[in-house]
Order: sequence, then structure tokens, then C-alpha cells
Amino acid sequence: MVKEKRLSWFPVYGNIQKAVEEMRAESVKAALFSALVYVNDGELPTQGSLDGEGKTLFHILRQNIDDAEKDYKETAAKRAAAARARWENEAKKK
Repeated sequence: MVKEKRLSWFPVYGNIQKAVEEMRAESVKAALFSALVYVNDGELPTQGSLDGEGKTLFHILRQNIDDAEKDYKETAAKRAAAARARWENEAKKK
């Protein structure tokens, strides 16, 4: 079985700075750690592992991760289709 390729990165946009500045460091740390687990393993935070601030930040980061993963998959599919077409064209020329 082939393991599905996951993102090795995710975007964190600067426009969340002011909101993050208002959060407790422990909440930010827990949310960031949860986002890293989510991007690497696909696992959501366990019940009670995030407080209200952490949940809010995690949901923002999760949306960024999900959007980036969707864009990645769409781009990969387009590139694969273009490569197949190129290979088919090369095969026809021979």
C-alpha cells in the first residue's frame, strides 16, 4: 500500500499577528504543535488538549493547511496530466 503524500509545510499568514499577540503563549504553543501533528499525521487534537484560544488558532491554521493541501493536489494532478500528454505526444512521434 502506498502512503498518501502529505504536505511538508503549511502557510502561516502575517495577518494573524495581532490576534496571536493577544493569546497566551501556552495556547499558541499548543495550537502550533497540534497544527504540526495535523499536517504530518492527519490527526486532530484530542478533546481537551486545546483551550478556547488554542482552538481558535488551530482552526485558522487547519484551514490554511487544508487549503494548501487542496491546491497541492490540484497542481500535482494538472502536472501529471500534462506529463502524460507530453509522453503520449512523444510516443506518437516515434
